[in-house]
Amino acid sequence: MLCASWWLLTLRHNEGWTIKLLLAIDALTSSEDIVAAVVSRPWPSHTFAHVLTAIEYAAVPEKIWQDADGQFEPVKRTMLKRATEQTGQVADQLEKSGISVEAVIKIDEPRFVILREADEWPADLVLIRAHTYTNFSRWLLGSVSGAVLRDAPCSVEIVRTSTTSAELAAKNGLKILIGIDGSAFSLSAAQSVAARPWPSGTIVKLLSVEEPTTTGIVKGNPKEQIIRHAAEWGADLVVVGSHGRRGVKRWLLGSVSEAVARHAYCSVEVIRTHRAS
Repeated sequence: MLCASWWLLTLRHNEGWTIKLLLAIDALTSSEDIVAAVVSRPWPSHTFAHVLTAIEYAAVPEKIWQDADGQFEPVKRTMLKRATEQTGQVADQLEKSGISVEAVIKIDEPRFVILREADEWPADLVLIRAHTYTNFSRWLLGSVSGAVLRDAPCSVEIVRTSTTSAELAAKNGLKILIGIDGSAFSLSAAQSVAARPWPSGTIVKLLSVEEPTTTGIVKGNPKEQIIRHAAEWGADLVVVGSHGRRGVKRWLLGSVSEAVARHAYCSVEVIRTHRAS
């Protein structure tokens, strides 16, 4: 039994804020959705991006190996060419939107590459696609995005944005739902949203899901309520807070933020204000 309440958040962004974005992309699939999620939003004037792709030869599709007659060097050339083209195209689009960009290509298992880059650069926000495929040999699938979501030392956005919806958001504004529980971590999530510029017309709602003490009781649990309210309202982005620790039972930490990120129909941003050790 839970009680749901709504508030509006006033957006007062800091023009001088610097933000470092890490875009984790796949050399073998389109990155239009993750690019659209970035270029459709205004960003602080001091915004920098690393466009990162990782090549894991053990996960190269069988057809590429067949076309290369099983020879490593042709496969290596093909993958480096695709990675270079993909990161270059994404970098060009970001630069046109006014973001300073560096393309980064690494040879290693993607989850390790993304986590290392996020920690060593260091990044403020990692953006990674939410795929729906069932072929788990592909690198940006559940296991990788899940590992990044759990273990990244910074905030992570799981992107579910089509080019069309991003264009509409840029024109009409975003609908952002922030889940709060009264903790310092959910407050930081709200502050993170308030500090950033957003498209004109953006509406932000705060959803508090608490143990019932008054009337207006809603059945369910926090993660289900956040996902349901986001769907009913037609949110473009859900934002939740997390301190990154495991085994904590507070509802907006650990399992709830991860469950929302995995199952919401729209993009989800999990805010970590303190870098994990």
